[in-house]
Amino acid sequence: MRLGYGFRLRVSGLAVVAEDDKVGPRRVRRLAKRSGAQAGIGAGANRSTLVDNAIKAAQNDRKDPIAGFHSQIAVLAHNWAKDGAPAGADWRTPEWSPFWIDGSADGRGKVTLTPPHDGNITAHEMGHGFGMDHDVAADLVTHYGDPCCIMSQQHPFLHPGWRVNFGPALCFPHLMLKEWMYNRRVLSDDGAWASQPAGMTFLLAPTIDPGARANLGAKLTLKVGRASWDYYLEYVRPKEWNQGFPDPTLLIRRVGAAKDVEATGIFLGSIVVPAAIGVRAEFVEPTGNTKFQVERFDPEGRIVQVVAKKLS
Repeated sequence: MRLGYGFRLRVSGLAVVAEDDKVGPRRVRRLAKRSGAQAGIGAGANRSTLVDNAIKAAQNDRKDPIAGFHSQIAVLAHNWAKDGAPAGADWRTPEWSPFWIDGSADGRGKVTLTPPHDGNITAHEMGHGFGMDHDVAADLVTHYGDPCCIMSQQHPFLHPGWRVNFGPALCFPHLMLKEWMYNRRVLSDDGAWASQPAGMTFLLAPTIDPGARANLGAKLTLKVGRASWDYYLEYVRPKEWNQGFPDPTLLIRRVGAAKDVEATGIFLGSIVVPAAIGVRAEFVEPTGNTKFQVERFDPEGRIVQVVAKKLS
């Protein structure tokens, strides 16, 4: 399917302006050369200037990719503003770096996409377009630190029809931050659970399985002295968008600030769910304040039973 610069498509509130096979290659390369060496990966076309020029090209074609859209994506068919790049060259190759077209999101949430147009890269950059940051590890420094979230791009799967990577799904903390979760399907506790001697027991199903008779996520507040934070608990199975993930797993996260980001998902740890019913596995999160236990609830493994207990 060939898309012109003026092509307009609603993709979750993002406008797409794409390069056409007929007019795109020469036009986009002229734009890339004019973009100059500025911010972004390598010294080639800068993200902001390139997507702005794509928007202008659409407007010159009497199309409007601005009104009614949250942000914009420029889909480009080339990685280089010049023909003849040798095999294996990329933005780090000194003599070719000035001609590299950088595909990513800029600081405004506008996105340029370049080949190979993998589904997981596209969805990740769309997440930036909606204002989401990378997930981070428990050290609050390491980006792409979550094993099962599109904003970390780990554990994708190869789509058999399109032969490119897709997945994983957007994780529970980001869904909550964007207010995209049904609150009635989320177990929320403001801290009362921590006073129960045996802890709090509840059922969880994956966020992508709304037909299951269980919570689709849990948000538990813990107060320790003057400090407080929320645990975000999500159950993931290797199905659908998460089919690249290896095992049924309970994921424990927080939300907070980290290096170079403000509010984002912070991965604390995980527990692989035992295959047999009645067998529990457990994990104590890094601060040592809370122990989590999980076990399979039904033979299919569609639902798990979780216990959260504050440690003295």
